[in-house]
Amino acid sequence: MSLISLMGLMSLIKPAAAVAAASLSLSPASASKNIGDVFNVDIVVDTGGDPAAGVSAIVNYDVARLTAVQVTAGTVLAG
Repeated sequence: MSLISLMGLMSLIKPAAAVAAASLSLSPASASKNIGDVFNVDIVVDTGGDPAAGVSAIVNYDVARLTAVQVTAGTVLAG
């Protein structure tokens, strides 16, 4: 069976908000999956304790190796 790794397949652009300490990460940061597996990857924002009204992220990945099945907005910043 072929395995793929999330590391190297996805990269994030820095947060659009001008928060000095903010960072974005993927959770899990890496995983090996079999072809055909469906799995979740969360985009996690860490503002370093600074307030944030919103966050924007662009996730780049190899469409020949991964297919986005569903994108769901989180609830942390929901009004």
